[in-house]
Amino acid sequence: GITLIMHWLLVLLGAHMATGSALHHRYCIVGAGPAGLQLARLLHNSGRDYVVFERADAAGSFFERYPRSRVLNTAKAGPGLHLDRLSLFGHPDGDRDFEWAGDGHAVGADAYRAYLQRFSRGLNVRYGKEVTVARDGGGASSDRLLLVEGGQHVCKVVVVAAGLSTPKAARSVTRGAEYLEDYSEVSYPDPSLYTNQTVCVLGNGQSAVETAAHAARSATAVRVIGRRPVRWSTESGSMEDCLLYTSPSPRDS
Repeated sequence: GITLIMHWLLVLLGAHMATGSALHHRYCIVGAGPAGLQLARLLHNSGRDYVVFERADAAGSFFERYPRSRVLNTAKAGPGLHLDRLSLFGHPDGDRDFEWAGDGHAVGADAYRAYLQRFSRGLNVRYGKEVTVARDGGGASSDRLLLVEGGQHVCKVVVVAAGLSTPKAARSVTRGAEYLEDYSEVSYPDPSLYTNQTVCVLGNGQSAVETAAHAARSATAVRVIGRRPVRWSTESGSMEDCLLYTSPSPRDS
């Protein structure tokens, strides 16, 4: 405990003393996913001073494992209603949307990851970099000091676009916790694990309904349990709600 505290105090003190030798940027973006890359492309096309730091060795690393279904159901939501939540603006090859396969209702996560990697061409992205926000400037200065593997960077604006790196735990479950399966461990693509079983999915977002539909292929019954009913984009027209093109559809309760 004390040793670790002393270590970080020395790190922060050294960072404070060495600020003068750090690299300076107007904008620092943490994360090379869709949000980070979109912002980077807009800044790049506007001639702004920016840099992107990504922990993985390539853009779009989130989609290497997620969604567990390996399918993104985020395109056409019905006749005359097109909700494209994947294409980014300012593609380096021109104004190109993501190229949908088949009927445009779903696309493989690996294909989207490849799209993000093509989109990142020409951007100032530093891969394999762990980032720590070491200091808030305070006083008259609003600069942030980032400790990055291989150096220090002083930034006027820091945008964290890295998302969540750890699964959300069901902390409220006190009985039957041994039967819980974390979303990161859901059995894909083989649903036979759920044969002749009743499956309850906690949550009612996009991942929940996709998981429920997957389990419904073999389970006796599937229930999606959440704080509110599932809202469907096909009904609301909102891109924030769920899309699903898998049959049979899960039932809510």
